[in-house]
Amino acid sequence: MRDNVRTLTGLEGVGFPVKVPMDWQCTLAGRADGYVKHHCGVSAAESPTMGGELIVRDCPQPCDEKRQTAMRMSEEAWGAQWVRGGQYATYAEALVEVDGEQRHGLVVVAYYRGGADGLTDRQLVLRMTAPVQDGHVLRRVATYLRDVVVF
Repeated sequence: MRDNVRTLTGLEGVGFPVKVPMDWQCTLAGRADGYVKHHCGVSAAESPTMGGELIVRDCPQPCDEKRQTAMRMSEEAWGAQWVRGGQYATYAEALVEVDGEQRHGLVVVAYYRGGADGLTDRQLVLRMTAPVQDGHVLRRVATYLRDVVVF
């Protein structure tokens, strides 16, 4: 994401910079102890024309494979098959129907070290949709997050 991107720093509860397309906004949509959710996309309203949710939540210790799998299985992925994208990340990608319109859907669930102790203790969930022809934009956002968070 070198051209036409903006770097959002200081998103509440996220703890790392997020690069998104220039015309995207991220707005806080929910916060609780150990949990934050932002709506990110072309329209930061609850149903953006392109975008969706960026969620960061605590992963209680031990944040092992069993707990990670249980947490991932509670995430909505439109019934798509989960694919392992590395030791600490999985994703699901599918054509989905949203409000009678076919869209590209992408969900990434990853775990990373968010604290100073070096333990894997955070879950990141990126759940977004876009017009079918713009699925590559969602993949670019996910790829950037993978690179910056190192999951």
